[in-house]
Amino acid sequence: MKEEIKEKLQEFLENNKWQIVTIVIAIIVTLIFVLPTKHSDSDTFEISSSSTSQISKVSTSVPQVKSSVTKKEIFVDIKGAVKHPGLYKAKPNQRLAYIIQQAGGLENNADVSKLNYAHKLSD
Repeated sequence: MKEEIKEKLQEFLENNKWQIVTIVIAIIVTLIFVLPTKHSDSDTFEISSSSTSQISKVSTSVPQVKSSVTKKEIFVDIKGAVKHPGLYKAKPNQRLAYIIQQAGGLENNADVSKLNYAHKLSD
């Protein structure tokens, strides 16, 4: 009985191997795109210096506090090709351009090709 089942299973797998491979790949691809990804507690932006190819990061972060109260301010750590890198206070949904302005603006050699000034800051 076991041998008969084993033979039938082997025959089924041999006859349908491409369909099985296709289904497995489809399931894996679906899981990659459908499962929620873990978001970090900060948004990160790269500002690089075009002359030195040095990557800098602009990130928003605040220690996590569980409460139903809406946050009135967030903290943004901006580094790299800005005139005054450091930690700045901002309101949620303020634009990245505001923080860059608070940091004294960008250095002349800043690479802004991937920078979205209109990005809303959030935690």
